[in-house]
Amino acid sequence: MRFKCLATGSTGNCYTLTNQAGQALLLDCGIRWKDIKRLLAYRIDNIVGCLVTHRHNDHSLSADEIIKSGIEVWKPYEVPGAVKTFGDFIAIPFKVPHDGIDCYGFYIKCDGQRLIYATDFEYLPFRFQKQRLNHMIIECNYTQDMLELSDAKTSHVLAGHACLDTVKRIVQVNTTDNLMNVILIHASALLDTEYTETEISEAAGSSVNVQTAVPGFELELKDTPF
Repeated sequence: MRFKCLATGSTGNCYTLTNQAGQALLLDCGIRWKDIKRLLAYRIDNIVGCLVTHRHNDHSLSADEIIKSGIEVWKPYEVPGAVKTFGDFIAIPFKVPHDGIDCYGFYIKCDGQRLIYATDFEYLPFRFQKQRLNHMIIECNYTQDMLELSDAKTSHVLAGHACLDTVKRIVQVNTTDNLMNVILIHASALLDTEYTETEISEAAGSSVNVQTAVPGFELELKDTPF
């Protein structure tokens, strides 16, 4: 599989997974549909579906337009379900806490690989050790020292986004010999990504590749360790 970041952060989130057969799955669609098409070089005939984590515009902005284009969009917060298939992709949703808003992460299987996509959460209420994840696409939004307790947005950040310490614990709990990549998404513009990657690398171990996604970032998700 290949991962690509089209947009990430508070202004909009959209990512793709493309499998060996060339099928593409959209992960969130928080930017304009015309921009998604442009960033994909107008190749949308291979898009087999779109997963939307929650209703906030920075994740769901173009969902209705995508549906009108004939592409299936799954919003578990509106249409519950235990599992759905999109081409060769299998997606299983799991609910995460996000400041009182229904929000879901996804456990995804394809090409013999297993990964989670999780963003906009205070913490993850589930462990994935038994799934022996190969990849984690996961939010790391801020560090505790970045918060201004007097800021009106602080309560939303604390209840709805993942801090570095939380992500470190999640990675530690879910790291197995199968884990190869941790891709950090939805980072605050003020986040020190070099420091964050170093901290996550220490939690995951030296054999795990840790990188922060920015628009245009692409990574081949290998099915064997580096």
